[in-house]
Amino acid sequence: MISGNRGKTRRDIIEEIGERLATPARFEKTVQHLRDSNMLVDEPKDIGVLMRELNRDFEEHVDEIKNLLYANFRKDIIRVANRGFAEFYKAKLRDLHVANFWREEDEQEDQPETD
Repeated sequence: MISGNRGKTRRDIIEEIGERLATPARFEKTVQHLRDSNMLVDEPKDIGVLMRELNRDFEEHVDEIKNLLYANFRKDIIRVANRGFAEFYKAKLRDLHVANFWREEDEQEDQPETD
């Protein structure tokens, strides 16, 4: 989880995750990879191809990003995913009690009267 999540906005958390990936080491890895592949001309026009490579590299971090997002938004997601369950279950119990009531009524009518 991102440290000190309390009071942070969703935007703050996204910024922190992005900042974890915006590292000189990751940038250097991208430049070196394309340089080794002879895809750079050492001019500003390299930026387009470098950005595409950075985006491909981003995919290598998907699991890390998923884990950070899950850790930070788990409670919110669960809260929404469980919304309406209490009402659902109460309705289910009402239906069960009504069905049981009518079953008992039918069973009592089927019993022979004894004096």
